Amino acid sequence: MDAVTRANRTAWEAASQKHVREYGDLLAQAADGSSLTGTERELLREILGRSPEVVHPQSGHGLDDVALVRAGARRVIGIDYRQVAVRAAQRRADELGAPCRYAVAAVPGYRSPARAPISSTPARAP
Repeated sequence: MDAVTRANRTAWEAASQKHVREYGDLLAQAADGSSLTGTERELLREILGRSPEVVHPQSGHGLDDVALVRAGARRVIGIDYRQVAVRAAQRRADELGAPCRYAVAAVPGYRSPARAPISSTPARAP
């Protein structure tokens, strides 16, 4: 692993500690199963009605995965870059009896631009 990738992973792992610190609150939210918006549920209704297995890249804290199961998915496989997030999401899913499994992975062949600034706080997607 190159220095830029290692620094990026370290920053994301540190930021993901919030999934551990806020574990109880996130567990309650996951138990509620309402993290999907009405629009998301409507868009996914036909697909989830077929009880598919779902692969969820960038699954993060896993709240949407539990909601996908409650909305009809047979099982969700969550993939995230951060070990801390994966462990917390798996623990939550196990406690709730949700058929979710998590794996740590990165996009194969992707290398961060060498000139990209590295911050202790990861950039958020728009």
